[in-house]
Amino acid sequence: MMAASRTVAIVDDDLSVRRAVSRLLKAAGMTPICYPSGLIFLNRFKHDVPDCILLDLQMPEVSGMDVLQYLESTNISVPVIIISAHGWHESPQACMAAGALTYLRKPLDADQLLHAVYWAIKKFATSH
Repeated sequence: MMAASRTVAIVDDDLSVRRAVSRLLKAAGMTPICYPSGLIFLNRFKHDVPDCILLDLQMPEVSGMDVLQYLESTNISVPVIIISAHGWHESPQACMAAGALTYLRKPLDADQLLHAVYWAIKKFATSH
């Protein structure tokens, strides 16, 4: 298991997704930080750098791909897991080419999501 101090940003415009994923992460001993838009996340990112980011692709104003591109342009590295119900809009390959570690389709499977978060944080910690 992972230390309780791990923070995971949930960037998704769907309140029900943010609530469900937040509850799951809390139950697993992590600290979720929810952002209802990519824009709000980017405005807070410099001050609240999480250990991992769960990022929806389809959001108004600033899309998940926009966020990925911003993260790639900074010197701050954080593992990103894409969560999307719209696999047709941006392919998993395009997301990973832009810096995401993996791509999960909604509806999310709790075990798969937790495994991906643990894996991303561990992989990132051993490579940096």
